[in-house]
Amino acid sequence: MSGIRAGVDDAAIRRALEQADPTALRTAIYQLTGDEDLVRIELGTEPSLLGEIPAITDPQAVALVRERAFHWLRAYLEGRVERRPPPSRDELAGMLHLCVGAEIPADYVDLYLEELGLAGDDRALRWAHPPSLDALNGFRVAIIGAGIGGLCAAIRCQQAGVPYTVFEKNQGVGGTWWENVYPDARVDVPSQWYSYTFAVDYAWEHTFARQQEIRGYLEHVARQRDVLSRIRFGCEVVSARWEEARGTWRLLLREPDGGERVFRANAVISAVGMLNRPRMPDLEGVGDFAGPIFHTARWDRDCDLRGKRVAVVGTGASAMQLVPALAPVVGQLAIFQRSPGWVFGVPGYRDPLGPDREWLHANLPYYPYWLRLRIFSAFSDRACLFSEVDPGWRHPDSVSEANEGVRRQLVAYLMEKIGDDPELVKKCLPGYPPMAKRFILDNGWFDALRRDNVELITDPIERITTRGIAMRGGRELELDAVVLATGFWADRYLWPMAIEGRGGVKLSDVWSHDGARAYLGITIPRFPNLFCLYGPNTNPRAGSVCTMHELQVRYAMGCIQLLLEGGHRALDCRQDVHDDFNRRLDQKLGSTIWTDRRQESYYRNAQGRITTNSPWRLLDYWRWTQKPNLADYELV
Repeated sequence: MSGIRAGVDDAAIRRALEQADPTALRTAIYQLTGDEDLVRIELGTEPSLLGEIPAITDPQAVALVRERAFHWLRAYLEGRVERRPPPSRDELAGMLHLCVGAEIPADYVDLYLEELGLAGDDRALRWAHPPSLDALNGFRVAIIGAGIGGLCAAIRCQQAGVPYTVFEKNQGVGGTWWENVYPDARVDVPSQWYSYTFAVDYAWEHTFARQQEIRGYLEHVARQRDVLSRIRFGCEVVSARWEEARGTWRLLLREPDGGERVFRANAVISAVGMLNRPRMPDLEGVGDFAGPIFHTARWDRDCDLRGKRVAVVGTGASAMQLVPALAPVVGQLAIFQRSPGWVFGVPGYRDPLGPDREWLHANLPYYPYWLRLRIFSAFSDRACLFSEVDPGWRHPDSVSEANEGVRRQLVAYLMEKIGDDPELVKKCLPGYPPMAKRFILDNGWFDALRRDNVELITDPIERITTRGIAMRGGRELELDAVVLATGFWADRYLWPMAIEGRGGVKLSDVWSHDGARAYLGITIPRFPNLFCLYGPNTNPRAGSVCTMHELQVRYAMGCIQLLLEGGHRALDCRQDVHDDFNRRLDQKLGSTIWTDRRQESYYRNAQGRITTNSPWRLLDYWRWTQKPNLADYELV
């Protein structure tokens, strides 16, 4: 039997089960045994990042679940039992509440089943009228980028038999997880959820994976799905122009040797993301500094910072991950802050999963799937509640009762960590409601700020000098190195590529009025057969970026299906459909916390409009992207 593992004793199994989430474990064991005693367990609540969630908390109930799991798992490993036949879709739907701890509303059931990933791969393209081999071979898709979205698109094309080529400017897969190699870069959603629904079984090393783990996961999936041979590494797309007569996109490529060549494709899927072009600060004298100065996304591996006088400019997510790793090794660390961020405390954020949990994930069938779904249920549409503005709420520092609850939680955590230092509290306490800009998980930030060799500076920078940084007021700090943690050009979608659509219209001109816009964040009028992943206003309000990419890729593949099955050359989004969607988008954005003017973040572009975040429930976006509506498009 494939389930047998030699050399595992009872104590090892029990140690592993001690590390399991009891509620997810209960569901996996029920799926494997049908034990009705597990259904009758009453639930309590346990704390999560955003308030309380249902959970098995009674010690006797927890012990029961682990004991039943122990007996089944031992028998399975010894070859005395086998897995039950896979449950039907209806049976899985009936089990969802065991994992989530509450009945799932009927309109959410199919979304939850898709995220679970045990009812079949619902997001893969399935031909209604399979095109001929000649039609398939005559159609080519160009995918730009080999990060999370690009790999997903490549896998879906491969599954459907649609010819494709991926162009990746870097020398490996991963996108932002290839480029951001600064110390202790890691994800801020649980690793188990930061994965594709079709590739859940993976041996993560940390609950919140580090950069090299995420890159390793993406490399693993790319090898497993056999798409690496279709990726051209070190090849950057410089421009794309729609050729009306041919009905193709003409891509100008910059090859690894610096030369240029042309590639033609019937459809283009842009998976360049929005966190891939570093934003250098507009500071006088940046080029004058005599020592090394570099952006976190362009980390200088050859620069030895041990014992040096170092400055970090910025206190966003990258800085808050980097600083705790730098502080113990540098001589002096100066952190320049423009505005503080809200910091969430997560017990064990940096802790490794450990061999027991890794063993459990590898050996207990279905458990990783139910654990992933449990994380999904805690962070998906439930999170919308905390960023919605209540017009009747009158508290000056929050926007709703739920938002105020989060604020109190965060203030209490801040005071627990640094409350005995009033001056530091003053610097670190934000003057805007939580969730108004990206929240940050505590990677040891507050502990680092308390070190004797660390200074948090809120005086504005006047200029960079040859010796260091001069501040407004006259103080100059002498430095050996400067690290710029100043974020990315998140609002410059598809930039710096030059994109020309029908009639020679330039995408940069179309978006010059108030920033990037697209229908569903995916398609743009007058740019036929062009599909954006992680496009305008699709940074998820609720849900992980992996989920968003899967939904957008399914939609793009649905459009390609319409072209191939219908014998069409081009599919172009109707202007009125695009405009109506964006009118509703702006209206919905107006009720969210991101419009709060007490903070500035990459969510808002130069024209003052929110261009990155999606204001919709995941349920709504999931419905809209299940398949394209032919009436939304003009077909050629």
